[in-house]
Amino acid sequence: MTSPDIERWNRKHTARGVERIPPAPTLTEWREALGSGGRILDAAGGRGRHARYLASEGFDVTLCDASPVAIDLAQAMAQEDGLELEGLVRDLEVDGWPPGRYDGILVVHFLHRPLFVDVENHLEPGGWFLFIHPTKRNLERHSKPSARWLLDEGEGHALLKASGLTLVQEDESWGASGRHEYRVLARRNTPPLAEG
Repeated sequence: MTSPDIERWNRKHTARGVERIPPAPTLTEWREALGSGGRILDAAGGRGRHARYLASEGFDVTLCDASPVAIDLAQAMAQEDGLELEGLVRDLEVDGWPPGRYDGILVVHFLHRPLFVDVENHLEPGGWFLFIHPTKRNLERHSKPSARWLLDEGEGHALLKASGLTLVQEDESWGASGRHEYRVLARRNTPPLAEG
């Protein structure tokens, strides 16, 4: 992101403040498939509505976003709720994934296609990747985001296939959020046990 883009997001987050929004319906609907515990990255997670939910479910969550204002607000809300939440100011479009591996990576309504190529390398064996993003069909009912920021229909599946991850469940339809979205849960394969 450019500095003006980050400043624009800082202003948006400041205007919205500590507004509490429930997590995406897919995250709660697919919660059981995520297992229990582990180190999770909420990538480009804004003010942390998903990060706080995962922390409340017992995960060790790092919230990553390019906006320092978003991180500060998320941590303030987490503290009010008695939750632990690590914040990381990082522009994923410029700097890529944070170093290290996670037991799960969540990406909701953030699209930077080059990140798919490398996502497998940032997951522990057996780690999960949950991605939710609107498609261009969403424009039939909503004027934003614009087509520039949307997936072509079927594109999400192609990006996942190129990532090397194993598909667990996937859907592309009008969802409970009222958006036409591509939703996918995938895992990094666990390496086979060495024969001994």
